[in-house]
Amino acid sequence: MSFSTSLAKACDEQREAILKIRKAALLDLGGSIIRDTPVLTGLLQGNWQTSVGAPREGVLNIRPMNMAIAEVVEAASALRGDETIYIRNNCAHAWRCEFGWSKKAPAGMVRKNVARVNRIVRNAKGAQI
Repeated sequence: MSFSTSLAKACDEQREAILKIRKAALLDLGGSIIRDTPVLTGLLQGNWQTSVGAPREGVLNIRPMNMAIAEVVEAASALRGDETIYIRNNCAHAWRCEFGWSKKAPAGMVRKNVARVNRIVRNAKGAQI
């Protein structure tokens, strides 16, 4: 095997490893944000919309948490490279809940999970070894 062939193979293996880490981190981060969202009617929690390449628009009707998590799983499955992943909530009160309006989530849903993103990635990386 030539050096260039060996190098190309090593690069492909690293790209695949990075993709697996991204997928695992997305599943952990997205799922945690959704699960940490306070529930009164379920509108806010069910309105986490995950997409690859472009953010989703609009507010959805009330839907179960597992449907929002299923979108995270679907987006992780759709990843093929370095596409941008969006986890977005278009409900008007999402911002207020993130910044202390809800006594059920005084630390927010996004901030507290983004604060542990390095740990999420380390855990995802460790799972791939």
